[in-house]
Amino acid sequence: MTIDDDFFGPLIATYTRAQALEDGTLVDLTEWASAKSGFHGGFTVPVAVTRALWEAIEAIPEALAGIADVRGRAHDVLWTASLAARGAAKRGESSKDFVVLLPRRDERGRKVTLRIVIGPGDHAEPVVTIGFPSDF
Repeated sequence: MTIDDDFFGPLIATYTRAQALEDGTLVDLTEWASAKSGFHGGFTVPVAVTRALWEAIEAIPEALAGIADVRGRAHDVLWTASLAARGAAKRGESSKDFVVLLPRRDERGRKVTLRIVIGPGDHAEPVVTIGFPSDF
């Protein structure tokens, strides 16, 4: 028995990152975010975004139809997140809020605050998750 077991009692359930990816709570953007795929400033660890952020990325306003696409909007989020990750790493932080322009269908020119979280995955390997602060 561990100290946590003594204080909180035995673990009754777990929800892994793999399960979150499988059920769509997280959306895997590792390939798009990877330095290997040619993404400048790319990540070298798995990257996922929350379902809420993915829906915001997909919600291209009609005014931007034809000039914006999902991949480009994801690139904007990933690039800005990579800059935030570098800043967090320099300060020894595991998370950092950052701002990106992500117009939505219902609003124009909207800057949104996002959070990048760098932490251990299911098997203690480093992973990155990006979402709205309320997603964490």
